[in-house]
Amino acid sequence: MFHQNRTQELLDQLLHSDMPPWRPIPSRKLARIFGVSLQSLANWRVRGTGPEPEPMRRGKGNRIFYKPEKVMAWLSGKEPWQHSYAWLRLHLMDFTPVTEETVSACIAFLEGEGVL
Repeated sequence: MFHQNRTQELLDQLLHSDMPPWRPIPSRKLARIFGVSLQSLANWRVRGTGPEPEPMRRGKGNRIFYKPEKVMAWLSGKEPWQHSYAWLRLHLMDFTPVTEETVSACIAFLEGEGVL
């Protein structure tokens, strides 16, 4: 979809954001990051060729949200949790072993949902 250099640039921008990649962002913000129109995102969504949006939530109107970790997975072909791990490593801490479960536990702890 994007040229290789542009893909890496987008991945770096999402990874270096202060916002954790597991927290959804509105489609308007994603369109700005990608440098495309909201209509392009809508076209990708309808055709099933773009990043996977989050399920619609009651009370949010017609706003569409995307998790940056899923957007990065769409761009890179890696698993979403691997991008969350990279963000955690860059911004907070390094931990091992690196598994989907350890990353999920760390996120739950940071979000106040559990204890490590």
